[in-house]
Amino acid sequence: IVVIELQVPGAKCGWRHNSVPQAPGFDLSSKRVLQAKEMVYKRMVEIGRVVFIARGDNSGKLAAIVDVVDGNRALIDGPSSGVCRSVRNFKDLQLTKFTIPLRHGMRTKMSRNPMMSPKINEKWAGTLWA
Repeated sequence: IVVIELQVPGAKCGWRHNSVPQAPGFDLSSKRVLQAKEMVYKRMVEIGRVVFIARGDNSGKLAAIVDVVDGNRALIDGPSSGVCRSVRNFKDLQLTKFTIPLRHGMRTKMSRNPMMSPKINEKWAGTLWA
């Protein structure tokens, strides 16, 4: 993913970000600079993200994020791998590249089907990380 950032010279400071020129005869070569920046992170914390539990109880198992409690903790559930619904610190979890279609606060009974349907365990076994 590439993000394009538009920079236009400002009046008070050196540059104003994300400004769009209003004048119809704006000179593209001298007034603005386009910079392409790559996104640093590929895996974001989101509802439905499959996580690998690295430390603590159930270490070495897979679960899915059902809700984000705050900036440090998430509610996870892993009915197919035997992980009970619990709040875990992000320091104990590692985000994987897999996501499943979950809704905010989905119950364990309802989250069992999405965990099984895309066959997350088979995809996980095929990765080098497993």
